[in-house]
Amino acid sequence: MQDVATGLGAVVLCGGRSARMGVDKANLEFRGRTLLQTVLSRLAPVIDPCNTVVVAAAEQVLPTLPQGVLVVRDERPNAGPLAALATGLAALPSQVNFAVVVACDTPFLSAPLLKALVERAEDFEAVVPIVEGRWQPLMAAYQRELQGVIGELLAAGNTSLHALLERAKTKTVHESLLREFDPQLLSFRGCNTSAEYRLLVTRADNS
Repeated sequence: MQDVATGLGAVVLCGGRSARMGVDKANLEFRGRTLLQTVLSRLAPVIDPCNTVVVAAAEQVLPTLPQGVLVVRDERPNAGPLAALATGLAALPSQVNFAVVVACDTPFLSAPLLKALVERAEDFEAVVPIVEGRWQPLMAAYQRELQGVIGELLAAGNTSLHALLERAKTKTVHESLLREFDPQLLSFRGCNTSAEYRLLVTRADNS
């Protein structure tokens, strides 16, 4: 892996309830792999698997993962992705300064795009894309030390990712830059319903 940045990590969130899908999204089949396996394979060219943390629900059964990937369990199932993010950041190796954070249902993600976000972090604590006028906090980059701020928010009963972005020193990245690495912005295509999942599969089959 010639392009792996030693100070860059990844947190993959896969422990959500998948309420609208009705089944565990992480284990859905996608071109001979599961969605989670596909996302990890997309990250591997730029992020060492040993710097990658998968945050799963307490009793969630996962597919076989690449050697080196760490699985941690989120014991706060009702606290949403902010709590899962805190769990993932805390579990990263000490050499990781920034981590890209992605959901397990984004099989077309562009790892070079995510790396580019980190390279533009400068003195910021979070780098978040804006697509169609909306923040994309689950396809973004966060400083590892933000786990302290997240802990304060959770202790106050605030589970909003947007609250974290408002508290942190946040840089936003707009579509013009994103399209340099992902012209169709497919990185931001996930699936919350069976219909959306079928669209992802159809796109993959036709690519």
